[in-house]
Amino acid sequence: MFVYASDLKNWMPYSLEIQIADNFDPKWANSPASWQCGALFGLQPATQKVVLKAARLSEQQLGNRDSFCLLTISTNFTQHIE
Repeated sequence: MFVYASDLKNWMPYSLEIQIADNFDPKWANSPASWQCGALFGLQPATQKVVLKAARLSEQQLGNRDSFCLLTISTNFTQHIE
């Protein structure tokens, strides 16, 4: 989920992405913490692991105001960006 991009033509190095992934899948389970669900991708890991196992619904909420951004997954706080 992209929450910010300062350059839309060259967005990759100039964007903030919150990672939404299945941490039970070996691809993500064996990745660095900053690549797992709820992380600010490549920069900051989630504050806690909140991914539910398959067949369980996870709800995501993202709120922002000015330069403040807050992410919750399944009602658990996972990321604060300012």
